Amino acid sequence: MTSRFTGFLSLVLTVIILQGAQTLAPTLTLAQSDTSTTSRINFDDLTADADKPLFIRYGIFGGVNFNYHNVNFVEFAGVPTCCSSNYSDASIMSWHGGFLFESPFTGSRLGWSVRASYTNLSVALSKTEPLPSSFNSGPPLPVPVQHTKNLTLGLLGLEPMLTYRALDGLSLYAGVRVGYFLQRSFDYIERIPDTTDIVFVVNGEKKSSRNIIPTREIPNMNTINLSLLGGISYEIPLDANGKWLVAPEAFFAWGGLPLGNLTQPAANLISRIDTTNGRDPDARNRIIGDGSWFINNLRVSLSLRYSPFRTIRPELTPALQETIKQIKKLDSAISVERVQNAKRLQQVDSINKAITQKVAELKKVGISVNISKIVGVDADGREIPNPKLVIEQFRKSVTQPILPAVFFDESSFTFPSRYRRLKAADRNTFKLSDVGGKSNLEAYRQLLNVVGKRMEDNAAAVLFLTGCNANVGPEAGNQKLSEQRAQAISDYLQDVWKIPTKRIIIQKRDLPENPASSADANGAAENRRVDMSSNLPEIFAPFKTDQIARIANPPIIRFGLEINAGAGLKQWNLEVTQFADDESVTLKEASGTNTYPPQVDWRLDLEPNTVPVSGQDLTVQLGMTDISNKNGDAPLASIPVEQINVQKKELDGKADKRIDVYDIIGFTNGANPALDEINQKTLTDLKAALKPNATVVINAYSENVGDAAQNKQFAQKRADLVAKTLGVANAKINVVGPTTIHDNQAAEGRIYNRFVRVEVQTPTK
Repeated sequence: MTSRFTGFLSLVLTVIILQGAQTLAPTLTLAQSDTSTTSRINFDDLTADADKPLFIRYGIFGGVNFNYHNVNFVEFAGVPTCCSSNYSDASIMSWHGGFLFESPFTGSRLGWSVRASYTNLSVALSKTEPLPSSFNSGPPLPVPVQHTKNLTLGLLGLEPMLTYRALDGLSLYAGVRVGYFLQRSFDYIERIPDTTDIVFVVNGEKKSSRNIIPTREIPNMNTINLSLLGGISYEIPLDANGKWLVAPEAFFAWGGLPLGNLTQPAANLISRIDTTNGRDPDARNRIIGDGSWFINNLRVSLSLRYSPFRTIRPELTPALQETIKQIKKLDSAISVERVQNAKRLQQVDSINKAITQKVAELKKVGISVNISKIVGVDADGREIPNPKLVIEQFRKSVTQPILPAVFFDESSFTFPSRYRRLKAADRNTFKLSDVGGKSNLEAYRQLLNVVGKRMEDNAAAVLFLTGCNANVGPEAGNQKLSEQRAQAISDYLQDVWKIPTKRIIIQKRDLPENPASSADANGAAENRRVDMSSNLPEIFAPFKTDQIARIANPPIIRFGLEINAGAGLKQWNLEVTQFADDESVTLKEASGTNTYPPQVDWRLDLEPNTVPVSGQDLTVQLGMTDISNKNGDAPLASIPVEQINVQKKELDGKADKRIDVYDIIGFTNGANPALDEINQKTLTDLKAALKPNATVVINAYSENVGDAAQNKQFAQKRADLVAKTLGVANAKINVVGPTTIHDNQAAEGRIYNRFVRVEVQTPTK
């Protein structure tokens, strides 16, 4: 029996090794060609089963059992025998087979499995004893009598189990087997070996066997059997997609419940036990047994499994799977939007019919309103009729500078409330990642906390605080005030951020090293500050954040207006709306009184916050009111919108580009600009990272306080300096000049408005 079992295991291992060799090469080929495979796979094919359960299985299994029968009975009730003690425990090999189904719980390696099995548990129980005294009315004769019960057992089992995928191919199982004995029969015989002269005399006939009981059902045996079940399996794919798999398995079933009370009462058996040897009643009970019978079995098998979805997905990394989920979510949202769009168009048609009737009535009294045209305008200024607004997403990084200065009110050393302050207990909740990505000025409001956090993270950093004053009026020569301003910042960093005093160096002076002109109030306000620097450039390094840019094409939508107010125009209003998240959102609005312009331009290129986020059509409404308070509305117009998702482009392998934006500040000497050390390093790093095929656009801005022409001239000089530093001959320079991007009423807002924005577009395919 042992050799048979060993031979079977050898066969299983051979199959595994051969099958592994056959499937390993194609599996490795897929894994090694991951990148190229991904780029060639059609998006629909790629996502067909990307979010399907990876571990659903249907299959069949079969193999051998190693059965252990724990026997504690002498005979079956009502079945005569001359045996006087328990049968011995027995171990034997048999076979089993069945069907399986496995499925994971949603998004988990945990799952459940159910199997239907048939297990052959048949065994031959044999007991050899001396011929009993009842055979010759004397002491037992030393002649062996073999008592043999051939048990035929067939168990039909239902096996519900929990599963755990420790590895993609390795599964662990735990559950129960609820079995029903389809077969539970036995036959019996008592036999004297042929090697002795002693025989049985049955009805006057000498025989070597007696008490032959033909096949019959085992009495008092339970038909239902319950066992605890545990096991392990390892899958090996049979094809390149892994839809067909083979798995060696091992399961152990522990029969914790007896199969029934099988023996007849002890009183019927004691008469056959030899009492001349001084056996006590307890000894008799041990010999007779309690009638119990347990079966444990170990089964080793092979299963053939089928998965309805690919199990080998080399291109589907976790990040890619998450991307596909996002795309499918977007596609689902777009489908919903299309349905909503259709309903809205029906509503628009109904509204326009009503408006048309009203327009006809108003024309009779000299009132008419009309959107004469809706066109797109490309980058070269050409008008595009019947425009479709395409919103394309691109990967984008934004590098934002930090202005290393804190500004104070006149004669004050208390820093203003516009600077965000924390309590000491809240500093652990402050994250630098929450600052990057905000507007430049909004990020600057967190300057003290940014410096505190970076000083905390860089124990070798030393901070230099140089207090300054405007050196005019009440602040003239007041270096005590300058010192108090620097001390106020030092106190905050010590109290809230626990920066040791020895790491903060306070200095004082009148005007800053690079002062603004104190001839006017704005220049004086820019000089009332504390300049900050450090021995480590990391303390004031710019923030760099990765974002998704949404670029509109065409970049400009132009609306033509025609308004006839009859008695006179009181006011007019143009509004562009879109449904997003089940509500109407106003994207663009223009209005006026008395007179109206012949056309209104919607500059999506300069107003990124107005770029549509939904794929639904835009609705354009134009209305007016005359001096008699009579209202008129133009028929509603619509503009189709298409959204192009960045993940979809990447999966489809389409040509794309990356956008990197760098804001540069820190310019000194407006007429002959120079850069401070921090922003100079930003440009140096940018120059080193530039690719030969990159397109560089330089936009220069200035504050809108003072002489506009001179401010624009300063912006031109700053743009030229940046272009020269980058060394890009074909860079496109746009001098915007005065701007209101940042608050021109605040000193820091004006400095942030004196900036150059470098936009680098690099093809990625």
